[in-house]
Amino acid sequence: MLRWPARVLRWLLVPRLTVPFAASVAYVGLTALRATALIDRFAWFVAVAGFLVAADRIRREKQRTGLTGLLEPLRGDETLIVWTLAIGISSLGAAPKVSAANDLFAAVAMGLAAILAVRPLSELQEPAGMLSGPAAASRYLTFIPRFVELLIGIGWAFVLFCELEAVLRRSEALADSAADLAGIVAAVSALLLIVVGVYLAKERILALETATRANSYAGRIALGTAAVLAIRLASSVTFAELGRVALPALAWLGVRAIRHPHPVRDAQRVRRGLALAVIGAPVLLLGVTSSHGRDASLVTALTGGALLAIGALGRYLEDPLRPAQGVLLDAIAHAEAALAGAEPETAARDVLVKLREPLSPESRSPRLYTLDPPRVFEVDAAGYLHPHPSVLHPDLVATAMLEPHSTVRTDALEALAVRRADLRPLGGYMFREDMLLATLVIKDGEVEGVLVVPTETARQPITLEEVVALKRLTDGVAGALAEESRVARAQEREVALRRQVEQVTAELGLARDESARRHEANRLATTRLARPATIGIYSDAAAEVARVLEARAGRSQPTCLVGPSGIDAVPYGARAHLSGPRASQPFVVIEGTSSREHDLERWRAPLTSPLALAEGGVLFLVDGASLPRDVQRLLADAFAERRAPWASPLTETAPSTGRAGRSTASSKASLPPPVQPPLDVVPWLSTTRPPRQLADEEELDLALAARFADSFEAPVMLPLLGERPEDLRSIVNDRLAREGLRVRGRPVGIDDGAYALLVDHDFPGDELELAALVERLVASAPDDVVHAADVRAHLAAASADSLSRRNGA
Repeated sequence: MLRWPARVLRWLLVPRLTVPFAASVAYVGLTALRATALIDRFAWFVAVAGFLVAADRIRREKQRTGLTGLLEPLRGDETLIVWTLAIGISSLGAAPKVSAANDLFAAVAMGLAAILAVRPLSELQEPAGMLSGPAAASRYLTFIPRFVELLIGIGWAFVLFCELEAVLRRSEALADSAADLAGIVAAVSALLLIVVGVYLAKERILALETATRANSYAGRIALGTAAVLAIRLASSVTFAELGRVALPALAWLGVRAIRHPHPVRDAQRVRRGLALAVIGAPVLLLGVTSSHGRDASLVTALTGGALLAIGALGRYLEDPLRPAQGVLLDAIAHAEAALAGAEPETAARDVLVKLREPLSPESRSPRLYTLDPPRVFEVDAAGYLHPHPSVLHPDLVATAMLEPHSTVRTDALEALAVRRADLRPLGGYMFREDMLLATLVIKDGEVEGVLVVPTETARQPITLEEVVALKRLTDGVAGALAEESRVARAQEREVALRRQVEQVTAELGLARDESARRHEANRLATTRLARPATIGIYSDAAAEVARVLEARAGRSQPTCLVGPSGIDAVPYGARAHLSGPRASQPFVVIEGTSSREHDLERWRAPLTSPLALAEGGVLFLVDGASLPRDVQRLLADAFAERRAPWASPLTETAPSTGRAGRSTASSKASLPPPVQPPLDVVPWLSTTRPPRQLADEEELDLALAARFADSFEAPVMLPLLGERPEDLRSIVNDRLAREGLRVRGRPVGIDDGAYALLVDHDFPGDELELAALVERLVASAPDDVVHAADVRAHLAAASADSLSRRNGA
């Protein structure tokens, strides 16, 4: 119910409506036509022209906003400026004597155009980066455009007051005075627009886009003003009449500069226009002043020719107005030209050489950094490329990614050093490294490197045109730099792989040497244990036992050895081990009677367990039946299942992870479960009684006994010393010689009488008794030969000791 009243109220209160827009222009045009009695062709022309301008703008605004209906509001400063232009054009057809009403409309239009031309200046802002935000970085800068807007408003208010007084009094003199005042205020307004544009460009020089648009704004208005002056000099049109069209046109030019989609192109055109105006204006002025006379056509032709020549040379005439006289822009243009015909492998050098041309030989070279691998390319004064490793500041790339055109400037960092403490380290780094600006080299969204321009390249503050040109150059070199980085990464990978292969080869050689040393150490230790069994194998009994043990060792069969307590079974097992395929592997001897071997946790420890120490070799259990039952069961299970009694490191490894450190369930599901390597240990057992008897008496665990298969029922019986008389002389001679060397430093021998006594002795203590007797004989013999008396004395003493022990028992 309230929709229609709201629309009517909006139609009455909102000035930017389609109907008032068109109706006001039509009214001014009809007033001008009526003042000329509808017969002046110029009045008809300007009236139609003004209405067509208004109609065209209405059509464009409707297309842009998608609005329909004549009562919808027209939005935008440009639309209102075009309305003021249409009013100004339509008002030109009125006769001067009855132009008071049209002058009033024209004054309103000019004042509104001037005010609208100032307003966009306070809305300027950088699109992104450290300096983004409103154009006025302080209240003072915000105040300047508002103050100029107020001054212009006051001036045009005074003009409107004078025009209104002339209309009410119907005074032509007041109308002429008001028109002259309007021309003066229009000129002052144009001058203020130029001044405020230049001022904002200077104060916001670090905000590149803001400064560029403000300069273009001032340049456009200056060029328009120069054109108005040229028209005034070349024709009889008054400033008051020119101002009706000129001021709206200047306002439209200024607003278009602020909102131009390509500020750099607009700045280049304005710069060339200013250069042509500065050079061509005196020529035009001279031609106009000289054209009054007989040779007016000749002067006009010469003036036109001179202006055409100036226009043709405009590209060169604008050089003094280019940033830093175009030093950096020309270097970038030459680099782009060199890049167009360069090979990928020489592109970096060609670009850096061209960028270095305007620099002195002592200055630092422009640099091209690559991120992966971290390197920097520089060129010397002779044009030689020098790549070397280098790492950029960690904040440089991240900061540049947020900046317009991916460029970081030292002057901007210095200006923000007080307010932005987080940017001070980066600013100090760029200052120390003599960086004027750094632009990212980006290809397919990935940062490939950074192009750095040294400080000497530009003595003046950097402009948006230079930054855009440098960004265009980096885009051109991105492909070549990406290829260079790819090749460098491939070369680094190749070098790394070669080093890795060399390292692995060296480690493999060291591992082989270590393995050989370990095997030799195992063989040497086993040889030391086997020494007693290598002497005296002449008897049939000893030779048969040696043959059986060597055969079982050659087949890696578990073996049981049975012998009295006086016989040491370890040398027999060690000698057989040395003859088998595992000769270089460990031969670990475990004393079953030792309390140290009764610790069950020691057998489960992966580093100290005898099973781990005997991996690949033989575990010799001396008096194995003396081990605790839980240790025997552990050994039985380990030998039966060929599985170590400790957790495998493979089963305790962490799950595989992805690049982000998270567990990859899919990879775990696809990989097979880890397999623990089988236990590779051959068990040997020595006892003083047959294994079957020990098992029946529950001293030997049946599960462990079963691991010895046939040897459990038919163990290898070690021969007694009395069963091998053929071996006694060699054994005695070897022991006497060794004991003599150890005690006296020279071997000790034995005569036949003494040896005969040893042959007749029974040796109830077997090999251990013989070893003890040899030690006593060497210690007590008066010379280096053991005689029969020595042997008789020690044998008698040994018998007396034995008899006394028996009697005492």
